[in-house]
Parts: sequence; C-alpha cells; structure tokens
Amino acid sequence: MTRGRGGFTLVEMLMVVTLLVPLWSIAIALATASSRAAARASTLASAESSVGQATAILAAELGDVAAGAGVLLLEPDRIRVHAARGVGRWCVADTLGVVIANAEWAASRVPVAGRDSVVVERVATDSSGWRELLRLGLAGAPSTQDCAPGVPGLRLPVALAPAFLPGLQPGPLVRTSEVIELVAYVSGGDTWFGIRHLGLGTPVEPATGPFAPGGVQFAGLNAAGGVTADPAQVRAVRVRFVTAGQPSVEREVVIGVGGDS
Repeated sequence: MTRGRGGFTLVEMLMVVTLLVPLWSIAIALATASSRAAARASTLASAESSVGQATAILAAELGDVAAGAGVLLLEPDRIRVHAARGVGRWCVADTLGVVIANAEWAASRVPVAGRDSVVVERVATDSSGWRELLRLGLAGAPSTQDCAPGVPGLRLPVALAPAFLPGLQPGPLVRTSEVIELVAYVSGGDTWFGIRHLGLGTPVEPATGPFAPGGVQFAGLNAAGGVTADPAQVRAVRVRFVTAGQPSVEREVVIGVGGDS
C-alpha cells in the first residue's frame, strides 16, 4: 500500500493506535489512583478537623469546671456541667450583691439573669482556713458601680443573706457560670457533636461532625484513673471519637477538670 500524499498508510495508523492504547490505559489508571488518593486525603483531613474542633470545645468548656461540683451529669452520650464564663475579685459585698472591679474582671460575655449563676466564697474570719463556695442565681441585670472613687466596677445582683456577710474577707474570687450540655446526637443517620445551653432552653447547637453511629462516647475518670459514673467523683472526662466515612479516624481524648468555678 502506498503512502498518500502528506499522510500515513493504514498499517502505520494501526501501529500507532496499538502503541497508544497501553499508554492511555496507564494514564487513566494513574489519574484514577491520583483522584482516589486526593479523595482519601480530603476525607482524612475533614475527619481530623472534626475531631480537632470537638477537642477544642471540650478543652474550653471543661478545663475550668470544678472537681466534685461542676459536673452535674455524665452519660455515654452527654455531659452536663457548670461552664465558666467569667472570673474576678469583688471589692464591695452587701445584701444587694457584689461589686467586681473592672480591672480585675475577665469574662467571655456579660452575665445574664436566668442563664448564669454567680459563685462567691465565704471564708473564716479567723486563721482556721475554712472556706465555702456558694452558687447563687443572678437576680437581675448587672449594673455599673464604682468600687471606690475613680475605680469603676460591675455590680452583680445576688441574694447575699446578712448572716453570710460577716464571713466574707476582702479579695476572694467571684465566678460566673452557666449550665450547658456537650451532646452526641443523631441526625441524617450520622452522629454529631453539639452544645445545648440549658438556661436558654434552646435546641442543641451543631458544633462539628459527622461521626459514625455511636462515634462519640463520654466516660468519667476518677482520681485514680478508673471509670466512674458518679459526677462527684469525676476528675477527668474521656471522649472517644470515630468519624464517619472511609477511611475513618479513631481518637480518644482526655480532658481534666478541677477548677474552682
């Protein structure tokens, strides 16, 4: 067969196609493998991000919870705690409440009546070292009041009984907190990690996910590191995460509690 003007013979074209087919197959296989690797990397990154976000929330909400008093409920799918929202030192205490110096007050937000409680300390007037933490409901909206001329402060209205006042010493800490739940809940067949603010009475707010069915589980640890279901004995919270999808990520995090809130 003769070559056409400026062209190729049929045999030459068949030979080219025969050579190209394996190369195309290799190229397609490489592209498919690359696509799968990218999808796997994306899934792993998303899973790690979900676990990381949940861990950050746990550390922020549980790190200042009081050991023996701050944990209210602990079940496999939830933990209910008094979560810290502010801390300061009072300068005035009377039957109307306490006044905190603005310069010694740090808070994530302004305290809200009906949502937050105020923890004040009663201490002995002698050298016995006796102290007691009392959690009181915020009776109204905070207001401005000076601690002294030129020293601005914030008044927290709480019901301090007259019999309580003689036991107070200057400078004890005052904390504010609210009751929240960190919850594992099911939506769309997946497990999600969320937060519920019980004082507001609102539904669970989604935080991160998705996780596998049963992929978020809480457990309490006592001072010896053993598992306990008694909130008063909880000194750390262990949470196991298993993310949804393939490949999945399994992580176990432990957050200690033991603040004075």
